[in-house]
Amino acid sequence: MLNSLLSFFLGVKKRLKQGRVLMIVVFFLLFFNSALLGRSPAAIRFLPQWTHQAQFAGFYMALDKGFYAEEGLSVTILDGGPQNPVGEAIQSDKAEIVSSFFSSALAMKNQGLPIVNICQYSKRSALMVASKKSRLSEDIASLNGVRIGLWHKDFREIPLYFFHSQGLSPDIIPIKSGIQLFLNDGVEALVVMWYNELHRILSAGYAEADLNMFHFFDYGINMPEDGLFCREDYYDENRRYADAFVRASLRGWQYAFTHKDEALEAVLWRQKATGIPANLAHEGYMLDCMQSLLEADADDASVSGYMSKKAYLEAIEIALKAGIIENVPPYQAFVRTWKKLE
Repeated sequence: MLNSLLSFFLGVKKRLKQGRVLMIVVFFLLFFNSALLGRSPAAIRFLPQWTHQAQFAGFYMALDKGFYAEEGLSVTILDGGPQNPVGEAIQSDKAEIVSSFFSSALAMKNQGLPIVNICQYSKRSALMVASKKSRLSEDIASLNGVRIGLWHKDFREIPLYFFHSQGLSPDIIPIKSGIQLFLNDGVEALVVMWYNELHRILSAGYAEADLNMFHFFDYGINMPEDGLFCREDYYDENRRYADAFVRASLRGWQYAFTHKDEALEAVLWRQKATGIPANLAHEGYMLDCMQSLLEADADDASVSGYMSKKAYLEAIEIALKAGIIENVPPYQAFVRTWKKLE
């Protein structure tokens, strides 16, 4: 290319005065240098599936420490939560990449949303049932026929399948959120997230020794949870940007786990800036839980975004039995993390 340019300017020199040739050359080189070296970074809007909390600390670190910028990305982390559903954001082009529970993304895929999984960073389910030892025994059969609080809208299918798989027929009491009904003995047990509601129960004065805790993964119901997703056409057209986002995000998670005080500061100021009640102890507990969930299948305390075909098929089996999906998307049509190992 440079040889062609040289020939061009030599030809021009024969027809124009030397000063004018120099002016043209300088203008061209400035333009050429600007186009290559001053290229704008790729803009990515990232939407977490919930409001700011330590569940997303790795992304905050990737942004604040400049990991995204080092990959040539200009990332904006949007405010997530029930007012900004990730499925609608992807569908209406309000975000390029979102986080979501794997089961929720499977359901969206079955409903026709053309999304793909580009990183499955959470390897283990955080769902569990908690009961008070003062009211029920530690035998899982004690949950049969009793009142159990369960969210009235989202994330119901897997808990209901868990009860069915264990031969239990509890009296399901729909709740919107919170733990008050459990604390006041309005229900005998409560479906909780390990990193969220369980710690709120502990913070209310209970010790782990006071509780029966039935982790779903201990009973073979281990649906992977948090992953990264984008539209299939976006990934096909912008794979290098999507992969760069994944690399920087995983680096952010590694940094968050080795610099927890700094990561928690990043969580708390975002909560305060958006009017979310901030609690350092709760967010610290959540960050510790996230580390266990993300490093669940690692021998070297590393965070991987890879999802094997075996893990995918196990998740599909749970999704089918729980009634989350009816059609099974082929592994390589939905999971793009496999490409990173090619």
